[in-house]
Amino acid sequence: MGVLEASNGLKVEPDHLYVIPRNTHMSMVRGVLTLTPRGTAPIPHMPIDPFMRSLAAEQRSRAIGVILSGNASDGALGMMAIKAAGGITFAQSPETSKHDGMPRSAIAAGCVDFVLSSREIGKELGRLGKHPYIHPAQSPAEGEAAATQEGVNRILALLWKGTGVDFAQYKSNTIRRRILRRMALRRVENVDAYVDKLRSDSTELHALYEDILINVTEFFRDPETFDALKKTVFPKIVANRQNGAPIRIWVPGCSSGEEVYSVAITLLEFLEEKSHDTGIQIFGTDISEIALEKARSGRNQKPETRNQKPETRNQKPETLPLPPASCSAAAPAILLRMDLKNAVALITGGSAGIGRSIAETLKAAGARVAITGRDQARLAEAARTLGVHPIRADVSNEQDVERTYREVHEKFGDLDILVNNAGFGVFKNLVDFDRASFDAVFATNVTGAMLMAREAAKVFIHRNRGNIVNISSTAGLRGAAKGTAYYASKFALRGMTECWRAELRKYNVRVMLVNPSEVLTDFFQAAGLTQKANETKLRGVEIAHAVKTILEMDDRGFTPELSVFATNPAD
Repeated sequence: MGVLEASNGLKVEPDHLYVIPRNTHMSMVRGVLTLTPRGTAPIPHMPIDPFMRSLAAEQRSRAIGVILSGNASDGALGMMAIKAAGGITFAQSPETSKHDGMPRSAIAAGCVDFVLSSREIGKELGRLGKHPYIHPAQSPAEGEAAATQEGVNRILALLWKGTGVDFAQYKSNTIRRRILRRMALRRVENVDAYVDKLRSDSTELHALYEDILINVTEFFRDPETFDALKKTVFPKIVANRQNGAPIRIWVPGCSSGEEVYSVAITLLEFLEEKSHDTGIQIFGTDISEIALEKARSGRNQKPETRNQKPETRNQKPETLPLPPASCSAAAPAILLRMDLKNAVALITGGSAGIGRSIAETLKAAGARVAITGRDQARLAEAARTLGVHPIRADVSNEQDVERTYREVHEKFGDLDILVNNAGFGVFKNLVDFDRASFDAVFATNVTGAMLMAREAAKVFIHRNRGNIVNISSTAGLRGAAKGTAYYASKFALRGMTECWRAELRKYNVRVMLVNPSEVLTDFFQAAGLTQKANETKLRGVEIAHAVKTILEMDDRGFTPELSVFATNPAD
């Protein structure tokens, strides 16, 4: 196989590997590579998405997209375009990837047909190259054997019976290509065998149903339509609206919601300041439940911005203005729900106690989790057991903190949640306290929390969204004998939480404080105290559940402070 650096105007040939030059974008038009300089805007360089989009437009159902090991999320949008065009998509399994950010992003977008190791991907590509779906029929007879009209009609009857949807009037060529696509994915060579498969496998029947419904959608598709809404339609709606009546809009065939949100944004731009006093209800409907679930979540996989309105084109997708709480898409309100699935969480002190329980709980909810700790052995054990990413770091060390965030960015490409949990205590009578012990407690519990939150705030302000959860203690609500350093540090953390909340709310950053009480962990042993086994006391898992609950609240609200007590602890 020949390996060449791509050049502008180079014709693509079989059995060649083309390497994109640095600082360029590459696309394919009529079988020829086109290179353009990288833009000067201060945004991440994402060369894979535009190339895959051009590949999808050029090759349609013959396009195959493969995402291998890599950081961040480049390629996810391109894979969506390939699948929407009828192509086939692969992602390297995260567990076999050195850097799993790109494969995980593509998988999370719901656009991957095969998740395999790189070796298995190679074998599957060899098989697909010979399948009728990818390798065109050499004669009409071969094409008919692959998908006869009689076979297609039998499949349409099964779809009607199994889903209640009649596709008889759908574009026949689209139906045929989608059937052949599923046959290729399921390793079926002829339509009769696929009919038998559909009869015995309801999961495959519904997979075919969803494949037929795949629709190319994006924000502000057909920009002139949205200009017409703003200039012609919305003025008439407002002029004819009765006093106090809400504006109601229905978007049929809303797919994954981009059009619904685009209509909402356009309406808000038109209403300007009047939007605060105007009731708005926007409904989106679609026959695809999978698409509706994405629309309801209010979150999109890094939506592309080529058709965005001029005033929002340079904003990150997360900062696009959203409708007020009275709007709704496909029944639920349009809200930015904190979906923990694939969210990135960084937990300090995550190798033991409450921090470990939080890491385990968020991981079980589908989050991608990194934990920090100073004890290398304990950190490695926790990471291995929980399946999270370990970072050895002292949060009171500024260089360690900055390195931690670099590593999180390199590993995951993003950050949604910081849980400030790292902390320890020294308990002595005032007359016995020494400066070194006092400073050590404050260095971790206060300075460390500040340093971690400072770096997280930089990320969240840029994203216009984020969550900081400070794990304090009911010790921050009252004093106690021998608590000079520890209790004072929790009072300080509580005060910092209030300050950060006042600063960051305007950036849609939720800063929350959780106060555990009467929890059995190894914290007391580390502090040189004893704690007897007691079934009436709380465990780390209860605190973790509380953290998960406040994170899952819709982003229009948050819990500023939550204290968690044991119901009836026995001393």
